[in-house]
Amino acid sequence: RPAATKERQARRPNSCAVDAAFSRALKSAGAHSSAAAELHGWQHGRRGRRALPAAVTAMKRLHVLLLAGALLWAFVTGLIFLQISQNRLHGVLHSQAVALERDVRSQLGSNDEVLDQLKQWKKAIDEAREKPEVIAVLVLACNRVTVTRTLNQVMRYRPSSRFPVIVSQDGYHNETAEALLRYQRKYEFTLLHQPDQTKLTEGMTAVYNIEGYHRISRHYKWALSQVFDRLKYTAAIVVEDDLDIAPDFFEYFSAVLPVLRRDPTLFCASAYNDNGKRSQITLQPDMLHRTDFFSGLGWLLTRELWNEIGPQWPKAFWDDWIRQPEQRKGRACIRPEVSRSRTFGRVGVSEGQFFDKYLKDVYLNNVFVRFSGMDLSYLLQTRYDDAFHMTINESRVYAFADLGKGLVSQTPARIHYANESEFVEIAKALNIMSDFKAGVPRTAYKGVVSTYINGIRLFVVPHLWPLEVRRHQANGRRPSALHARLPLPKHPAAVIGTM
Repeated sequence: RPAATKERQARRPNSCAVDAAFSRALKSAGAHSSAAAELHGWQHGRRGRRALPAAVTAMKRLHVLLLAGALLWAFVTGLIFLQISQNRLHGVLHSQAVALERDVRSQLGSNDEVLDQLKQWKKAIDEAREKPEVIAVLVLACNRVTVTRTLNQVMRYRPSSRFPVIVSQDGYHNETAEALLRYQRKYEFTLLHQPDQTKLTEGMTAVYNIEGYHRISRHYKWALSQVFDRLKYTAAIVVEDDLDIAPDFFEYFSAVLPVLRRDPTLFCASAYNDNGKRSQITLQPDMLHRTDFFSGLGWLLTRELWNEIGPQWPKAFWDDWIRQPEQRKGRACIRPEVSRSRTFGRVGVSEGQFFDKYLKDVYLNNVFVRFSGMDLSYLLQTRYDDAFHMTINESRVYAFADLGKGLVSQTPARIHYANESEFVEIAKALNIMSDFKAGVPRTAYKGVVSTYINGIRLFVVPHLWPLEVRRHQANGRRPSALHARLPLPKHPAAVIGTM
């Protein structure tokens, strides 16, 4: 072991020598370190100056990266929130779409109901066009066996079952009742009997067979009530048992009923022209007029009018009662230029007081006019009055003395009357009916009576007519071109044909 120790010691350097060497090395290293430090400092400064732009570039890159990262973050976040918003929006839209679908289905259901209703209305209108309104024909009879003459014509000219016939007999006059039963078996119409035969004028003075007028009025009321209140018809033509009728009697009433319903200033239509003698008319069978005078003798009324006047029906003189202002209420009737009815009953309650002079020569139309193929809207007051006023205004004025001298030569012409007595004088000269009923001359419209003299249309006009015309012109209205003047132009010949 000592030997080994000696050997290790021999191998180990001397500590003093080591220390000296180490000291020298430190000094050398210090010198080298200073030089190295200086060299390193120089190199570092040089490199620093070269590295500055690179650092700036690096910073920019870093900023760009940060900005890109921020944008990417914002984009990703936006996508996330957008997805959430879209999901919410989709939910809202879906719920709204469901609600809208429900509303649309509901609306479509309502539309289907409306369409169904419209289809029903259209069907009703089409059916009404194909099947026009039913008009009852009320034939009033009493003790004239000659009612069969009227019935023969009614059944001959009646176009279809659209005109159901109801015959009402006042009482049970045996011969007349038997004749009606025979005709009923042949034609199958409704036959009624007014059962109340109590006397109505006990203790009253008999003036103009006043009992007869009372019975007629009672019968009218009862029969019309049967037609409208019990049988529920909406319109009726009243025919008395002493009338002849024209071939187009039913065609005429069928065509004017829609006009009657359309114009509230109308309340009836009559088949008769009180001044209808051949010399007093123009043979223009398609010409129709408005009149303020109720003629009767074959006339049309509606259920609405019956509901209005029926409850106040008079005990006698029903026709004069209808003519009163309280019933007429300023309304007019439609009448033809050429009569579609004519009475043959010379013997009756009136005892023929007018028949020989005024009634027996009334001209009865003998051709068939297809009124249903014509535009009858010119009869509406808004159109008719314009044409009527212009025609009167443009007619030439003549004096009463000119009538007797034959100086009336220009058509149309007019002559004025100042009062009822002057009208009566003019009417006698013209051989037209001269009486007034409730202040209205027969056939008059606005106080004007239209007739013919030697083929010239003549208007008998109230003396205040020029003032009426000026008031009319002040309204600035002009008549339509189609019916600008009276008499109205003839319709195409194809419309009129012999029966």
